[in-house]
Amino acid sequence: MNVNEGEFVAVIDDILAGMKKHGVGDRERAEMLSIAYGIKDEIVHR
Repeated sequence: MNVNEGEFVAVIDDILAGMKKHGVGDRERAEMLSIAYGIKDEIVHR
């Protein structure tokens, strides 16, 4: 994917904010964050 580091972080921030807005718990948000950073190298173009 042609995504830079800043764009990746911005998307993650938006996803976390949306999850929090809709009442998703801390544990689930942390799990999503862990998954996202686990595949970061496949998404971020360097």
